[in-house]
Amino acid sequence: MTMVQEKKIKKIFYIVLAGSLLVFWASVFLTHYNSLQLYVWKPGSSFYDFFSCLKENIYWNRKEIYQGDTIYPPLANFFYMFITRFMSIDTLKQLETLTDYNKIKALQECSLYFVLYCSVTLLAYFMILTSWKKGSKLEKNVFTAAMLFTIPFLYQFERSNIIFVALIFTMLFFLWKDSQNRWLRVLAYCSLAIAAGIKIYPAIFGFMILKEKKWKETVGLVIMGVAVFLIPFIFFGGFENIFYLLQNLKNTSGSFSATRIGCQLDYTTILKNLFSFVGGNCVFIANVLKVTFALLGIWAVSGLRDRWKVTLLLTCLLIGLPSISYVYSAIFMIIPIVEYLDSGDKKKWDVLYLVGMLLVMIPLPFVWMEGAGDKYYSYMHVTTPMWVEGMSIVIMTVLLIGEGIGAFLRKRKMPFAIVILAAIILISAFLNRSGYNVPYAYTDYLSKTVSDWLEVQDGDSITQSFTAETEHVRYAVIKIKPTESGSLTITLKENGNGKLITETLLDMKELSSGYNQILTEGCEVIPGKRYILEIGVKCEKEEKVKLGRTIEYLDTGEEMFGKNGEMLNGALGIQFYEN
Repeated sequence: MTMVQEKKIKKIFYIVLAGSLLVFWASVFLTHYNSLQLYVWKPGSSFYDFFSCLKENIYWNRKEIYQGDTIYPPLANFFYMFITRFMSIDTLKQLETLTDYNKIKALQECSLYFVLYCSVTLLAYFMILTSWKKGSKLEKNVFTAAMLFTIPFLYQFERSNIIFVALIFTMLFFLWKDSQNRWLRVLAYCSLAIAAGIKIYPAIFGFMILKEKKWKETVGLVIMGVAVFLIPFIFFGGFENIFYLLQNLKNTSGSFSATRIGCQLDYTTILKNLFSFVGGNCVFIANVLKVTFALLGIWAVSGLRDRWKVTLLLTCLLIGLPSISYVYSAIFMIIPIVEYLDSGDKKKWDVLYLVGMLLVMIPLPFVWMEGAGDKYYSYMHVTTPMWVEGMSIVIMTVLLIGEGIGAFLRKRKMPFAIVILAAIILISAFLNRSGYNVPYAYTDYLSKTVSDWLEVQDGDSITQSFTAETEHVRYAVIKIKPTESGSLTITLKENGNGKLITETLLDMKELSSGYNQILTEGCEVIPGKRYILEIGVKCEKEEKVKLGRTIEYLDTGEEMFGKNGEMLNGALGIQFYEN
């Protein structure tokens, strides 16, 4: 690609970026915020990640934090615990007891430190990015400012997630890692270790050092990373909490990956929607492909020649591989964009990758009114923008893997490479063998997702109505945290006359914590007729069973959800499989 062509492409990039943002903000004005609502979290919990982490990390409760459900590495929790040490005892006592996050936000000290956090991180972002990005002063400032108004950054600001801090330290790594100054290179490796200690997945950029065959630096980086991850456990009750963290990650990842589908960019969410036409098997296919992408992606890194392509592939893997990968994880896409724009080593067709990166970042100039009237639409559905972003990441991953492995094969013997490829596919299938024909949970019933828990105890009765769409209910799936003993009585009746359709007794010991099938024998129903599913609870008096439920504000039409005869808002987290 000639210098003239590169300048033309860069000019087109800034025109498209600026134009899309101007059109988008005009649409926000014209649609009274609806077009922006399509890209952010459900209303009512803005800045939740910052304030909830403050509440969880009050310093005198630090030893018990991992016995809860936190999934943050200890370095991230240490950051918030450090802030609480600057707060008064009276405020901390209020923070500990308050459950309404709007009241927590109203606490003066909490709000003050939130503003300081935003100010410091934005200042650091501007200073680092303008130092790293090449070009004129005008170009640096325009690029740095414009990126803040792209979709992943807006989502991150609305959540106030610490991922922004992880990005800042990752950018420091890219700023200094090739410096002639030895100590700046050391600081670069420390920065990447800190970024990984905050969010784990930036560690994938360590493969860049390995690719460059810097063996001593690679070993040093690994030691730094392990140290930064482990040492902060000292402040949270000791190293035994590592096992609690791993268990929390496993439980939360499994739960969130099957819910909140409207705001995730991970490979599993995107691919199981792509292959949804095969039914429950789409989960198996998606998981096999995810593992295949991981193994082939690391292999492909060794074959890619252009550094910006290596960075782009690692960034796609960073976004796609985690089980929980919300929209804000795409803020890391700014790194390969910078490297692409500043690189002089590009081919004619490489502009396709720039298009893909833009589609991940910029708002679409259409679908302004998608989900209009439903404030929770973007939280509970795979929206058109989310689909475009996710598929862009998948397509770029496939293209880069193909390019990298293709370059590798041209240098190595074909039979050897074929054996490796076959082994990777077999390993991927083996690791996901138990996922075959797993129900694709929570996408049919009311087209909504599970968000919370309903606690019930011995003698309670939970009811949920539904209107049959076909003549046969094969089974139902419910999310539950059972007790160690007791049972659930599942009854299906006709609405109105109470005619019994089927009844099943489930032993708590046979239920797992998570998704469980009920009504396994199936039953005949009448299309268009309403039925009542009733769950009776029997357990020890002091024990409580948790049942998944949707957000309370969900509009379920004429369907009814209740506990002991009292109607509740929202719906029970259950999916009925009919044919």
